[in-house]
Amino acid sequence: FEDPAFEWDPLFVFRGDTVENTASLTRLAKGRLRIVTVLGSRVKVRDIMIQAHQLNMTGPGWVWFTTSNLWKVEPDDGRNEIAREAFNGVLFVHWQFPETLQFAEFKGRLQIKSCSWLNYCLFSDPADLLLKAYQGAVLYDSVMLWAAALRRELEAGTPLQAAVANGTRLAESVIAAPQTQGISGPIVFSQGGDRVAGFTISNIWDGALTPVMHLVPDFATIHTAALDHSSRAFASQSAPDHRSQTGPD
Repeated sequence: FEDPAFEWDPLFVFRGDTVENTASLTRLAKGRLRIVTVLGSRVKVRDIMIQAHQLNMTGPGWVWFTTSNLWKVEPDDGRNEIAREAFNGVLFVHWQFPETLQFAEFKGRLQIKSCSWLNYCLFSDPADLLLKAYQGAVLYDSVMLWAAALRRELEAGTPLQAAVANGTRLAESVIAAPQTQGISGPIVFSQGGDRVAGFTISNIWDGALTPVMHLVPDFATIHTAALDHSSRAFASQSAPDHRSQTGPD
């Protein structure tokens, strides 16, 4: 992406209205862009993918990345079948949630507090609870890292007011600190100051997820499976024989 010959196409905003979304997708189809990233709520992503499929913007020649794999809703709104087809070949990017006792306990405390403090259990859906717990763990770790950096400044003799006022120095201290294990998992920063979070890219086919790539905090990459349909633009292997549709080689 740092290649000067590479040009980004415009950002398209989908507001949820069917007419507006169709207009945005139509403009997108007329451009050169064939690799699309869709960010939004699970319901909105599903709506956009269905509309894109109806406009023949899925399948061979198109590569879609999403942060949601919700294609099936209950009760069926009459669109589950077309949604299943629309999501075929889509690349689903999702976090690698920690499998530690510390994270499990944090998730349990979060659920209990939501019920007791708010008098309403927010996280009846296990998938929603897992996501919100991870987001809460990331926020918790961020506060603890910042507090640790401030403590180091104070121990070095920096007055409290001066230490708090110098946000750049605190940020540099956070980034320069040794790798540590947080509730949200290993905490590693890139040279640019971004956290290197572990995530998985999975291929969606007939509603099922097949992990195709794992990215872990040390930048190691493991290619675990060939991709199907539109996603095969990135794969060198052929799709299994029992799948009739294949993407461009």
